[in-house]
Amino acid sequence: MHYFGKKMHKTKVFLHKSENTLERDSDIIRIYVGICNKVVSLLLHFVLTFFIVY
Repeated sequence: MHYFGKKMHKTKVFLHKSENTLERDSDIIRIYVGICNKVVSLLLHFVLTFFIVY
């Protein structure tokens, strides 16, 4: 019984850790997507102004 309890605890800790890394990964992905959106909008802005000017 004690062994089983230990195993359960390890599994819980592992699940908790993987949840935390998932949250961190989603934050990184969110930041990455935000940067990509900014870059794309900047590129579009430059292209449009370039076409309007020339």
